[in-house]
Amino acid sequence: MNPADLSLPPLAAAFVFGLLGGAHCIGMCGGIMSALTFAVPPACDNLAV
Repeated sequence: MNPADLSLPPLAAAFVFGLLGGAHCIGMCGGIMSALTFAVPPACDNLAV
């Protein structure tokens, strides 16, 4: 496959799918990570990772 053969529509579609995939990841994993963050006891809250 020659990179010069790629036109704008396939590249735009790949870009849009990437954005949608990122939004999906934030939507699904963001809630899990915030729930885990709120579950941290206050005594362990200021520890560096």
